[in-house]
This record gives sequence, structure tokens and C-alpha cells, in this order.
Amino acid sequence: MTIVFSNTGDVDTRVLAALWEGIPDARVLDVRPGTPDARRAVDAAIAEEEDALVLCGHGSPQGLFDPSVMARADLAAIARNPPYLVDATNAPSIRARRVVGVWCYAAAFAESAGLRGFFTGMFVSNPMEAAFVGCPGRDSAETITEQEVLFCRRVNELLRADVPMEDWIPRLNAQADRSIAVVRYNYDRLRTRS
Repeated sequence: MTIVFSNTGDVDTRVLAALWEGIPDARVLDVRPGTPDARRAVDAAIAEEEDALVLCGHGSPQGLFDPSVMARADLAAIARNPPYLVDATNAPSIRARRVVGVWCYAAAFAESAGLRGFFTGMFVSNPMEAAFVGCPGRDSAETITEQEVLFCRRVNELLRADVPMEDWIPRLNAQADRSIAVVRYNYDRLRTRS
């Protein structure tokens, strides 16, 4: 299993480590601000992985953000034209039989790139995002983070058990506490593409 981790160092991304925790032989490409040759390493890794590929961190409908350039570039320029670790130019190189995308709008990216697998929609991971999307309720930062960790652990269990991806959403929903507004919002936007 290969994990491409777009790690900006915030709480939202730190908790994503639960996705691969305890998975033997997981190869993690932990891309942070200042990581040299990140895109080249990601291109090679996604082309080589044939079993499971987990793409996670921050992103948009255009792909998974590349935080490696943040330490050496003009942030205003990045905001206008964000760099990506995975986007339409390297997505065709993905050969893994199981692809998991956990970032905001990963499902939209997967659809436009023709990727098959399991993907999140807009995924609220902090109160600011909850307010931005008009998520009802006033879930605390602690609750949101706790639920993000639970989600990641549940996905980890599905990966380790090699559960068919078409069964993931029903299983995840069966475990979800839908009384929490952010959980309802996030889980209603999960998608599998086959």
C-alpha cells in the first residue's frame, strides 16, 4: 500500500495518519512544506502501486494539493494557481486496484479524472469549514476532530480487511453517529466509483 500524504502540519491533516496506522508495509510519502522533489516522488509512487493507493490531505476538485512548495513560494500566487501532487496530468498513471481519496472534493476530482475507488466529497474537518458550507449545528472543534479520527480508523479497518469498496458506504453509515451535523454532512458526500 502506498499513501500520498499532503501534510500541511495542521490538526486537520495530522489525524489522517489513522488511515494507515498499523497497516504493515505501508509506504507513506509524507509531503510537507519544503519537501524536495515531491511531485517526482509522487509520480513514481502512483505509477508503481498496483494494490492500494491512499491519497489524503488538503485539496480541491482539481486534485490533491502539493504543500512542498509552500515554504519557498509566494502564498498569494499559490492561492491563485495552487500546485498539486495528484491532478489530471498524473491521474492517468494510477494503476492501483483500490484507490482511496480523502480530501475536500476528492469525489469531484475522481469523477473528472475517471478514477475508480472510494472518495470523500467536501469533508468538513474544522469549525471554519463547517461555517463555510453552512453545516447546521454548532459542533465543537473537538467533536469534529474526534469524528474525523473515527472516520479514518473505520476506513483503515475496511482497507485491512480488503472489504469490497461497494460495501464501504453502507458499512461506514452503519457506524456513523448521524445525530452529529458534521457527520451527516460528511457521510452524505461519500462516493464509490466502479
